[in-house]
Amino acid sequence: MSYSKTQNGSVQFYQAMEKHIIACKDKFSSFDLTNIVYSYSKSESANKDLLSDLEAKVFELIPKANTLEMTNMLAAYASSGKMTERLQKMFEQQFKAKFEEMNAEDISKFYYYFTHMNFAGDGTFYKYLQKSLTKLIKTFEGPDLRFMFYKFDEEERSRLNTGVRGRLMDRVSDLIKENKIKGYDLNEIYNNTKNLKPN
Repeated sequence: MSYSKTQNGSVQFYQAMEKHIIACKDKFSSFDLTNIVYSYSKSESANKDLLSDLEAKVFELIPKANTLEMTNMLAAYASSGKMTERLQKMFEQQFKAKFEEMNAEDISKFYYYFTHMNFAGDGTFYKYLQKSLTKLIKTFEGPDLRFMFYKFDEEERSRLNTGVRGRLMDRVSDLIKENKIKGYDLNEIYNNTKNLKPN
């Protein structure tokens, strides 16, 4: 799948690959499956229906996946529009089961993609996410914060509590003072906070 991972294959290439993928899916590890679904989700030439065809395999392997693999599988299904309600619930359950293993990148991307899916997720999922975030807030860097500030100014819909929102703002302020945040990340954060109502 190394060629597929470059997302440069033709339509014919991906069509040929699909047959091999379906034929060999029972041999896949969680690493293999992650590379495939992520690659197909990113390529303009690939048929995204393959992700639906592999959903049962995701259910089978995701309990064995590490947090990076799990996060990339979430990204693949959320960004391609192939997320089902059943699969979403599985990702929520796996986050709760592995929340102590999550790092700042995992947490921020889970938050971003669930927010991208119209603020999806139940209250218990966000309870665990915020618990992980609070514990690791000092490890959040610019790219992680950029994901956490996605749609931050939609206060009435936000699933983050007031305390966590404040800690995120404080972390951004600290990185600005230390000159440790890049302009791109800061600009994205600004774009998602400029419409906040004044306190």
